Amino acid sequence: MKTMKYACIGGVAIAAIAFAIVGEKSLADSSSSDGRQPVFAVDASWPLPLPAPVGDDGKAHTWVQGEVAGNCIDQRDNVYTFNRGWEVGVTVNGVLQGN
Repeated sequence: MKTMKYACIGGVAIAAIAFAIVGEKSLADSSSSDGRQPVFAVDASWPLPLPAPVGDDGKAHTWVQGEVAGNCIDQRDNVYTFNRGWEVGVTVNGVLQGN
């Protein structure tokens, strides 16, 4: 019974080592096959400023986003930002929150 247990443990260990060696080589081969690296460029016009809606008083009200809870991008490259609200009626940097 112990012999069978040790044989199973040894077989699993050999299989894990072989898998690690083969997997490492295939990952190294796939990353260096074309030799090109991804290229990223900065878009200086992004993000665009948020529009300032005009209220009933005729004044443009600036946006106060609050604490950002999450971001996501859909398949059309639209960016969605989900934020937690701020306390209503508190002024931060001269902007009244909760507008």
